[in-house]
Amino acid sequence: MIIGHESIVKYLTKALSSKHLAHAYLFYGPKNVGKTTVAWWFAKGLICQGNQPPCGQCSNCAAFAKSLYPDFYVIEPLPEGRDITIEQIRHLKSKVSQTAFYNSRKVVILRPAEYLNSESVNAFLKMLEEPPADTILILICNNIESLPATILSRSTMLKFSLLPQHQIEQALSDDYTREQKKFITNLAQGRIGQALCFNSEKIHGIIEAEKKVIKMLKSAPDQKISWLTENLASFDDNFVDLTTSLIRDILLHKINQSDFCIHTYLTSELKTISTTHSLPGLLKTLKSLFELPFNLKKNINPQLLWQSIFLKF
Repeated sequence: MIIGHESIVKYLTKALSSKHLAHAYLFYGPKNVGKTTVAWWFAKGLICQGNQPPCGQCSNCAAFAKSLYPDFYVIEPLPEGRDITIEQIRHLKSKVSQTAFYNSRKVVILRPAEYLNSESVNAFLKMLEEPPADTILILICNNIESLPATILSRSTMLKFSLLPQHQIEQALSDDYTREQKKFITNLAQGRIGQALCFNSEKIHGIIEAEKKVIKMLKSAPDQKISWLTENLASFDDNFVDLTTSLIRDILLHKINQSDFCIHTYLTSELKTISTTHSLPGLLKTLKSLFELPFNLKKNINPQLLWQSIFLKF
């Protein structure tokens, strides 16, 4: 089910109905806001044989729903790697150059597009310059700045934005209490995909993790190193987001903008921490956290990256 992004859905619906389609679309914006959900819906519409695609009833829609449609390809980093490789792009080019099985369109979803490396991005660019017949490419990107201008200029770009808080709260299960819904919407910060992944157990886990991070932030340098060494293996994208949101709240307390804070139940502790740090220092820490995912992708030692952030905090 698509939540939000009404103008984008309307635009794509019109394109499907009129059959005036671009050969490549770039869905970009913050992660977990619904880009992939819309991409799957659009892909289904592209191969649909009904009058109002996606109809959900034709043989193509049925095959797609069961992951049996043979001319639909998803390109993403392999489990053992960080990048989308040139071998993957070459294999894709070989596949889409062949005649479609169902005498219909071939559809490709590539995500996240910023994970194309220096070799694969050039190979993919050639596909954009010389589009395969009856093939639609859908790129999904969280960080548009990391893509070369040549890819942007050859794609129809659709910007996905963070969803309003009330829209996310309405989408949450009524099994949650009002307080839990408020906590989730504050934490999700407009990211519907993140909000829908929560449950009571996960909420409890987040609260406990936040308490541990705050304790670490207040500790001495040698204790920070020990904590980072002990917990490094468990750090993932969610931990980066959690830590970033805490530093953001500390910064907001520093500039007396606490009304915009996410972690309202931690107001007292975060406000106290804000008094012991300078505004330039907090801004620098926040910038380092924003850059962290891209530095990790460069294979820089993760422990050194985290230490460089927190030992200066």
